[in-house]
Amino acid sequence: MRKKMRKHLILPSALLIVLLLCGTVSASAEAAGAAGDGNAAEETAEAAEATETAEESDGAETEAPAEEVQPDCSSWAVEEVREAIAEGLVPEHLQSGYQQPVTRGELAELTAYYVLWHEPEGTTMEEVWAGKDEYYAQRRADESTMDPEYYRSYAENVFTDINEEFFNRMYQFHYISGYPDGTFRPEEPVSRQNAAVLLWQAMHLYRLDYPSDMFEQTLQIRNRFRDYYTVGSWASSSVDHLVIFGCLNGVSEDRFAPAELITKEQAIAVILRMTEAEQA
Repeated sequence: MRKKMRKHLILPSALLIVLLLCGTVSASAEAAGAAGDGNAAEETAEAAEATETAEESDGAETEAPAEEVQPDCSSWAVEEVREAIAEGLVPEHLQSGYQQPVTRGELAELTAYYVLWHEPEGTTMEEVWAGKDEYYAQRRADESTMDPEYYRSYAENVFTDINEEFFNRMYQFHYISGYPDGTFRPEEPVSRQNAAVLLWQAMHLYRLDYPSDMFEQTLQIRNRFRDYYTVGSWASSSVDHLVIFGCLNGVSEDRFAPAELITKEQAIAVILRMTEAEQA
């Protein structure tokens, strides 16, 4: 059982969506409702039948294909997606199409919700930006700051293909970056190694206790995945950290597949595990 986080951002309507999207209605509840209208003998018989039906249903559910559990979720992801939504980590408009590749824009938004998860309940994204903006201004004004250019001011038209405050802010605070040609390409799908870079960029800001055998674990990872040599040098550190902290897995025991696209449900699962790793 995972520990419940202190951040709960979704409204009651979103909870209903969770029940509709990722939940199942047990056969026992239907049978119990039907039993309420009969006489005592019928109630006893129907209750026994409901119990038997529920046991069969519980046993069958674990074997049911993903589409019978949740049309948009793979069976392995149902519980983690449900928990992530309950933790306020998934905006309502991203609560579908889980098996589709996540786009750069969607992953940026999920990352922003991960940042927001760390704030007191009720905090808005605008308040987060304002707080960071003030801190950056203080750092720029501090003569002892080693790299004042890092603490950049807000700017419009950061990217040549999109000019929205959300993406401008995510760039300002170093959560995202663009391509050499100046574009961001928010609709482009994301590879597993690119997702690792973006997500670790956000996660490493929340200081974790690094394992004492970090070096040994890194070597184990590089020996474990037979395709590790295909991970870009710019992404290897991010991949190593997310794997070591239990946030990101390979596509099999011995294959990481860095160039394969990451799906929305996989990205959501990684972000949920990031919050859990912080509390481990």
